[in-house]
Amino acid sequence: MKKFVVLLMLVSLVLAGTALAKKTEITFWTLFGGGEGYIMSEFVKEFNETHPEIQVTEQIVDWDEYYNKLLTSMLAEEAPDVCIMHLAVIPDYASRGVLNPIEKYVTEIFTEQYLPNILEQAKYDGHLMALPLDTHPLVLYYNKKVLREAGLVDENGEVLIPETWEDMLEYSKIVKEKTGKAGLSVESSTMVGERWWIALYTQYGGKFYDPITKKVSIDRDIAIKAYKTILEFYTSNVTPIGDYEDGEALFMNDEAAFHLNGVWAMAVYPITEGLDFGVTVVPAVKGSKHYTWGDSHSLIFPRAGKVDTKKLEAAVTFAKWIVEHSYEWAKAGHLPVVKSVRESEEFLNLPMRNNYMEAAKLAVLAPSIRGWSEFRTEMWETCQSMFIGDITPEKAADLIIEKANDILW
Repeated sequence: MKKFVVLLMLVSLVLAGTALAKKTEITFWTLFGGGEGYIMSEFVKEFNETHPEIQVTEQIVDWDEYYNKLLTSMLAEEAPDVCIMHLAVIPDYASRGVLNPIEKYVTEIFTEQYLPNILEQAKYDGHLMALPLDTHPLVLYYNKKVLREAGLVDENGEVLIPETWEDMLEYSKIVKEKTGKAGLSVESSTMVGERWWIALYTQYGGKFYDPITKKVSIDRDIAIKAYKTILEFYTSNVTPIGDYEDGEALFMNDEAAFHLNGVWAMAVYPITEGLDFGVTVVPAVKGSKHYTWGDSHSLIFPRAGKVDTKKLEAAVTFAKWIVEHSYEWAKAGHLPVVKSVRESEEFLNLPMRNNYMEAAKLAVLAPSIRGWSEFRTEMWETCQSMFIGDITPEKAADLIIEKANDILW
């Protein structure tokens, strides 16, 4: 009997050891802090608890160092198994051959859940290179207290929300005249030179890339129109120049009627004491849809030497699970990009999401070409030079076309 018990114990130990040996360990890099970082860490914790066959270890890298460290790790073949990457920069990495394509690990049923405009940007050279987690477009916030103070209300006492940029400029001038406050607050670098300008350029009918000729194509006349629209807000003295913190502070302290920012601000504004605000899609050029700038946090799978298919499959399993549970991620303001989550009760019950969720379908992401990271810096600097008066809208358009032809390919 004792021998039998001992035998059973030995068998149990062997089986336990086999189970432990089968666990696939993967590393996961993120760049999130604050509330976003907390949500992502909770994802990792829950996944590990519900998937005993896979163990995910998260490493948080500072945003300022993230992409440099990531590329260095890839070139040294020491990259994580899965990590966060903005869709806009995927071509720069995919073109170096440091990303694993994943179409063989993802079913068509899964990819069909994606918004088409988002899924398309996750591809490079015909291969699926990422699983998008969200989209975070530019939206319009409006301060109800300031608008009421300026008398911008309808017959029912509801604040007036601008439908077009002409409306926005008119309302901003009224706010300035009646209250002395800013009509529109917005960060003067990235938010204006890239995000606002892209929204306008697209609404006016512009495109960045010709998929037939496979060449960069920026329309000079349309670029000028977009720059002129932006410039008018500055020359009318309704939009002050300032950094990100300045723009937010004006809006949150009831010193600006309108505010252009990303959806991520929805993680903060609803819990800001005393802030009576609303959120909607950005205004549109007359006759256009409300196209807007957008990007996407996505999950990518670095290639480091010989592909470990077991680890890659585990990493994709983890990434798919996060996407399927992204209604939690939406609490940080980001918009889900798969149908099952967009239509889920958990997402639709979040405050004000219905007011701007259409922006996900209208988000214009960077074209799938190399050099966008460098080009966007040129966009910021060119636009700043224009609205501080160093160059004209015409010169700005010429410069941005020249830079696009030099950098993008």
